[in-house]
Amino acid sequence: MAEARKEAEMVMFGAIDELLEKTGVKANYVGILVVNCSLFNPTPSLSAMVVNHYKLRGNILSYNLGGMGCSTCWINFD
Repeated sequence: MAEARKEAEMVMFGAIDELLEKTGVKANYVGILVVNCSLFNPTPSLSAMVVNHYKLRGNILSYNLGGMGCSTCWINFD
């Protein structure tokens, strides 16, 4: 479990760091966060990991979609 968490952190934080750098958006400007992972669904959630790592604001709307397999992506559009 620890190795899976490390891998998830490496991938997610790397992608988010790159996105924030390319767009010039500051992390505290983010108002909504949706994390979608079909296989790895830890506690605390992946969205909680992101919120805590980037010290996102306290009133952020945070959604963790996980454990639903590939169909999760279609639920996002509904």
